Amino acid sequence: MISHSMNSVQTDGLLTEKKVAEILCCSTPLLRKWRNLGLGPRYCKIGRLVRYAATDIEVFVKESYKEVA
Repeated sequence: MISHSMNSVQTDGLLTEKKVAEILCCSTPLLRKWRNLGLGPRYCKIGRLVRYAATDIEVFVKESYKEVA
């Protein structure tokens, strides 16, 4: 039985594939391709569901900036 007092697990701020695709202005198939290739933002698999933490999307965007010479 799973305890409902799991203080260390944050489920607030978990985003769906569709929402992340909207945020990143890309398609859900592209997100799936990135996952299969080991690219893209960090994600969490809960059973068959794929979820993304909002903070991981922020990190992905910040790390995607390129320096201009």
